[in-house]
Amino acid sequence: MPPSPLGRIYCILIHEETLFWVSIKASIFLIMTISIESATAVRKPMLYKNVFCNKCYRRLITLSIWFMAFLTNTHHYFTDVVDDNGKCNSTLGDESGSSIGADAIVVSLYIYGVTYILPLIVMITSYSLTASRLRKNMSKMNRRNSVLMRARYRVIGVVLIDIIVFFVCITPHQLVYLLECFDKEIDVPELYELVNNFDKLLLSIYVCANPIIYTITNPQFRLTLRIIWERITRGNRADSHWISNMPPETSLDLRTQNGCSE
Repeated sequence: MPPSPLGRIYCILIHEETLFWVSIKASIFLIMTISIESATAVRKPMLYKNVFCNKCYRRLITLSIWFMAFLTNTHHYFTDVVDDNGKCNSTLGDESGSSIGADAIVVSLYIYGVTYILPLIVMITSYSLTASRLRKNMSKMNRRNSVLMRARYRVIGVVLIDIIVFFVCITPHQLVYLLECFDKEIDVPELYELVNNFDKLLLSIYVCANPIIYTITNPQFRLTLRIIWERITRGNRADSHWISNMPPETSLDLRTQNGCSE
């Protein structure tokens, strides 16, 4: 590619897959925020109402998520260049290029901490705080609050699934990334290519898995699927006598009970 501004843009956006990594990190920060929201809804209802139910704060949180996702990739705009041979190279590292420099290690450890260690700690802590409060309040719940209790347990169940999916899908890539950080790449090219493609596949699955998790765990969505299935199999409108009797057990009950309205 030509050593021009357009070539550098191609190098940053396409060769380094910046947009792909921004979407991955935005998904990670989003799930981290959702785990904090769930813990706040259970432990601090008033704070939840004042922050997460406020449209201005929600917009600010959304913008902050994308800002952090872009921020963790800004080093490409300062370090990636097109050399005289038309290849993308990074200015991070020592002058000989034989090993990774201290500046590259600092940047790599920063990204590793912000996009893996921090979200993992936050999600596990949020899950622990939410689970302990639910266990403490369980004895105080009467039968009239059983629907709310089920909704709360559903929320914590989804958070737990998020932690498991995050660990399974993100950890392989982060381990490879940490090895590269200290110049410990896999010596066998074929094996390295296989591992590299596999961890990118897991990352893509992670981005797609989150909407699926939150959709499938929503009883109202499953109810809609059942209606559609009934109409397809019967060839007519499905009976809906059971719809009105179904209790609203979605995670939105938490938002309603805490005074959060759309």
